[in-house]
Amino acid sequence: HELRLPCTYTHTHMTFPTEWGPDGGDGGPTESKLVPLSPMSNESLLIKTLLARSCSSAELKTVSRVQNKKLWSAYSHFRDAELIHSAGGDVNEMLLFHGTAERPASDVLAHPQGLDPRFSKGGGFYGHGIYLAEDPSYPIGGRYAHRISGSGGSRVQLLIVKAALGSQQEMGQRISAETRAMRMPDVRVEGPPRLLYDSVRGGPHRPFQSGGGDNGCDASIVHVVYESRQMYPAYVIEVEMEMGAEVVAAVRKNSAEGSASAGPAPKRQRHAAPSGGGGGGG
Repeated sequence: HELRLPCTYTHTHMTFPTEWGPDGGDGGPTESKLVPLSPMSNESLLIKTLLARSCSSAELKTVSRVQNKKLWSAYSHFRDAELIHSAGGDVNEMLLFHGTAERPASDVLAHPQGLDPRFSKGGGFYGHGIYLAEDPSYPIGGRYAHRISGSGGSRVQLLIVKAALGSQQEMGQRISAETRAMRMPDVRVEGPPRLLYDSVRGGPHRPFQSGGGDNGCDASIVHVVYESRQMYPAYVIEVEMEMGAEVVAAVRKNSAEGSASAGPAPKRQRHAAPSGGGGGGG
């Protein structure tokens, strides 16, 4: 599931996607600018196709492009100058889905590092990383999507993340106390000594199962990244989707448990912390 942007602009050693406009558009050097896109734009149509591949009942409501010069520069430099060498020439770039849970996407985008694995709460299938799903039904069907107030849980906000995954450690459906404690991928089986994999690939998993499961409509392959520079939050989308009775019950139970344990809302920080790992449910 990959979306390639065909051309780029280069300015003062920084390269930006063509769609941003000359010099990377009129946004500031460090903040995220959200650009609403027409439903008939090439980017919206490609995202709609991406949704339809695995989630035919999902209706794409809005798409906003994220233009952040600092984050894009960090991502593209890491991808093109560092990862391409360690990954043997294949950066394995994909477009994946990420849910920001109780936080709106704007909170994540306000953080200087964007998606920052250091804020992962841990406890996910593969430890302290950022969890990205190939299928949008995984974050929508679990506790990970940001649910729009007043929609009954059926309308959600998601990030679409461009990720350079590099060489991946294949986990299948193996989950253990050891994998849950991970803070980085393991050493590669083949290649130079002590060279780590660049990311982890696991599943299919279901968000409300403690373990693998490929029989539900919300099952997905999950990719886990432990380095913020490997990810660029490319789009914010809103999606409306019918949910089965099992998912509705699980969402309501999770919401009730969250409300009971949340306590007083924390004071807003200058830079809101990004979403947690969003790891597999347990």
